[in-house]
Amino acid sequence: MKRGTIEHVKMHRLAERLSLPRYAAVGIMESLWHMAATKAPTGDITAIGAEDIAFYVRWDREPSELIEALVACRWVDRDGDRLLIHDWQEHAEDSVKKWLSRHGMKFADNSVHTTQCPDMSRHVVPAIALAVADASAEPSQAAPEETDLSADADAIKPKRAKRKPKPEAEPKPPAPYTRFTDYFCDEWQAKYAAKYPFKAKDGTAAAAIWKYVDADLDWGLDIIDRFFACEDKFYAGHQLTRLNGDLAKFVGEKPKPNGPTVDWRPPTDEETAQIRADFQALPKEEQEAFKAMLKLHEPKRTGTDHA
Repeated sequence: MKRGTIEHVKMHRLAERLSLPRYAAVGIMESLWHMAATKAPTGDITAIGAEDIAFYVRWDREPSELIEALVACRWVDRDGDRLLIHDWQEHAEDSVKKWLSRHGMKFADNSVHTTQCPDMSRHVVPAIALAVADASAEPSQAAPEETDLSADADAIKPKRAKRKPKPEAEPKPPAPYTRFTDYFCDEWQAKYAAKYPFKAKDGTAAAAIWKYVDADLDWGLDIIDRFFACEDKFYAGHQLTRLNGDLAKFVGEKPKPNGPTVDWRPPTDEETAQIRADFQALPKEEQEAFKAMLKLHEPKRTGTDHA
């Protein structure tokens, strides 16, 4: 949360409108921004819905009351049928902005996190000054020489009309599996202030976890959150392979889709071979995205490295 947000007049208005102490209003906003960072990185929270928003911030009264208060206090903007986080580009963490930039996406209000251009209005000559200068100038004494172009009329070709520029294609959202692995790398970078050294064995571990959660992105992200929240020194460094090895510790109580929760164990050689076969069965687009991610996160070898 930015400095000064707690004392902002909008925070006091939200607390007053919901009949809450100010610290509760601060908690609602912090929870809302955390939710947007993981589930709506562009700032468009329309698809999440009022009930899920209320559940995420632990609001125990009518969900519509919360949404209307957020809109009235200008913490959330209505854009037609859409609900957008107000000034999300200012409240979003750097990891969210980097994620959007890496995938060629913009914030939902089409703003881009860039430095603003300087005000150049003081360098513009007013139109009335140009008009006065033209009126005071002396007329030219010499008349322009006329040129007869009738002889070359046949040689003059009409200019072609300029083609209208093609509209920019909408960027495709990243595949769920890529979002899962990118989220792990971003969380690791936020915790250790360095780029995660992604290797081939991490790809195998990520694929095993992805298969366990049955391609449930929300469940996968929750597991990652629990993993990085663990302060046990045994998990210092928080490698993907270690998460995969102790996955049962971080799965939580959420049942596996289409079946009860089961005790997890590391995959056998046969299961590892099946995971690789499943990877080969993925659409080519998802395979290429995964390979590109492996190449992106692979550490560069230097002259001091030894085999």
